[in-house]
Amino acid sequence: MASIVLDILNDIVSQVVGGFIQSIKDGMAGPVVDRISQVIANQEKILNELEDFQFKVETMDAFRLITFWTERMKYIIGDKKEIDVHDQNYQDLICALRSQTTGVIFRTDNIYKAILGSESSDITGGNALRTWHNRFYKKAVDRSNFRYFFSNYVEDIDSRITAAAFVLRQGLVLSLFTAANVQEAEYLRDRCRDRIQNMLNTASNYFPPALRFFKKSYEDSAERPLSFQLKKKGTDGDYLYMQDIGGTERMLSVGSRHQNDPSPHRFSLEHRAQALAPMQLLCDWVDNGNHRVHARLTKAVSQWGVDEDLSFTTNTGSGVVGTIRFSTHPILFKVIPAEGKDLYLVPFYEKGSKEQGKEKGKDQGEEQGEEQDEDKDKDKDKDEDKGKEAVDTYKIFRSTFVINEL
Repeated sequence: MASIVLDILNDIVSQVVGGFIQSIKDGMAGPVVDRISQVIANQEKILNELEDFQFKVETMDAFRLITFWTERMKYIIGDKKEIDVHDQNYQDLICALRSQTTGVIFRTDNIYKAILGSESSDITGGNALRTWHNRFYKKAVDRSNFRYFFSNYVEDIDSRITAAAFVLRQGLVLSLFTAANVQEAEYLRDRCRDRIQNMLNTASNYFPPALRFFKKSYEDSAERPLSFQLKKKGTDGDYLYMQDIGGTERMLSVGSRHQNDPSPHRFSLEHRAQALAPMQLLCDWVDNGNHRVHARLTKAVSQWGVDEDLSFTTNTGSGVVGTIRFSTHPILFKVIPAEGKDLYLVPFYEKGSKEQGKEKGKDQGEEQGEEQDEDKDKDKDKDEDKGKEAVDTYKIFRSTFVINEL
């Protein structure tokens, strides 16, 4: 899962500010124009994204000023091969950038404080990163939302940090015009680097333990599968394991390890198409070449009616045995955190499947009691979901399982 903000960070780290400062002193516009053109390339797109992130008005003013100053600098220098330090427009812009109360350093300070929060910042206030985390975390742990996974959570956080980092880098380029010497320029560069890295570290600290099993740090691609044993919560010896029920039939069961079964009962969660998105549950007991866990719907007809039972198996077949009809269906799992380092595995049908016997919506008995999201973005979330086919779900496992051994 590549992140553009990491490219921005690497670009800042590799920036040779000494050459940039020397070019300004020598009046050589070439390297300067190239640098400004580089940061201005996606400026309009970034600013439009920032508008959607609902920063406070003062913070958006800082974003707009930095983008305006960047465009103004490019306009003043133009296609010249030299920087005319005596040009009145150039002098006015440098004066605006150097202002201690409204200049570029003051503006970047406010942006940084708006992202991470600061008790001393009355202008920006709040903590945008925490607000983003709270909003998207609620969607990621919603057991009835099968359109939003940890992958979406990471992407939503990353897009916002990337946009802010992009503007902070623009602020750095502008602030280099105000630097008195190379030492000050290097300080400004290193401070910009440290601020962006701190945003990434803070975002990573917000990751719930369930996400950290896959994504150890912000820079981690999280593409590795997770191998584990599932243990029934609150017990010492009950595990989730594959039980041989005859022939090639193997079903997921809960209990102590069967004495005739020497296998370690290990499972793995593997990413199906994208890291941290819907996952496949695989068991180490291969059944006729297949070890992906499927859902098995059994219907038994008796004088009292039709009894339906839902279980999980590595078998992929369907058929009828006497009055019992069974069918198996591919399923995926949504991984969400429980308490501490516990994980919930929420199985659901693959999108588009309309088999009978599915249980729609949320398992009310497993509600986490979270309050409804009152964000301004709530209506936007609903709009994003419009027109998408609903995904029907199986009921969650009847017991809560924890990762017992990584």
